[in-house]
Amino acid sequence: EFYVLSQDDFKEIVESADERLSVQNSVQHYVNQKKSRYQKMARNLTLRPKCERLLKQKMGEKPRLSSMNLILPDSKLLLLWDTVLLSSCSFIAWAIPFRLAFQSEMEMSHFDFVIDLVIDSFFLFDMVLHFRFIAFIQNGKLVTDINKIKRHYKAHKLRLDLIAAVPLDTIARLVLPSRFANFVDSLKLLKLIRLGRQFHTVDRLFRELLDRGFNLAPLRLVEFLSGVVLIAHWAGCGFYAVARWKNRYQECAGKESSGLEISKWASHHAECLWSDTWIERQIRKGKLPTSGGATLQLYIRSFNWALPTLVVVVI
Repeated sequence: EFYVLSQDDFKEIVESADERLSVQNSVQHYVNQKKSRYQKMARNLTLRPKCERLLKQKMGEKPRLSSMNLILPDSKLLLLWDTVLLSSCSFIAWAIPFRLAFQSEMEMSHFDFVIDLVIDSFFLFDMVLHFRFIAFIQNGKLVTDINKIKRHYKAHKLRLDLIAAVPLDTIARLVLPSRFANFVDSLKLLKLIRLGRQFHTVDRLFRELLDRGFNLAPLRLVEFLSGVVLIAHWAGCGFYAVARWKNRYQECAGKESSGLEISKWASHHAECLWSDTWIERQIRKGKLPTSGGATLQLYIRSFNWALPTLVVVVI
């Protein structure tokens, strides 16, 4: 029999160590039994659609479309695939802001193009999986009906996934004139939408490690520090982009960029590029060469300027 207890009564019962342990063990045993039973039932019905149809007919329900090829939400295969997507999203979270900020100093390599193509393929394939092959839990119930899976995905995830997966920047570059280059490149930021979708993967990985007896305290610290460093990376790229976009590269293209001819505080080329920006102050203080520095030097200075500022603001 089951009894409904108020919150105060429940706290009074579990205050005693013996009572608390007994209640915990009883609840845990009951939950494990029910969980194991429902998981087995769901797998049996998924693998044997005929049994599901017969059961529903016996209960007076109309048989619904089901499939024997569905991936369950707690599947290890799904966890592995989500981990691959998380790694892909982490890569683009670092690469896209860096490319947008430093695109004038470096051309997109063939390797970068192939990596972007592979990641876009991952996103498109993931859309197909969630549209047709991945079951989900709704209101505590496992949904394996294919029509419901399709409707749920179209209603909640399809639009954002489509925006993140389709290479809109490549399409816009083929259609729009070159004067819209900055706008076209900024379309790459839409791919970062998928990063927010993958946070649940980190939680699921932590739960899996916790079930295996791992101590999560160091991993939680790494997770926090990774977030701080990532935001500092975005801020550093943003600081540099603001300085770079202040002046026109076309106007400075014809000036000497070797750093041998010094006008006032830098070479003619660097002075044209970085006048009245924070990079000018870095050059005047000797933290950057008079030529303005290479891409790696500029990134390190940008990151070194952003991280302490971010830490001070956060702390």
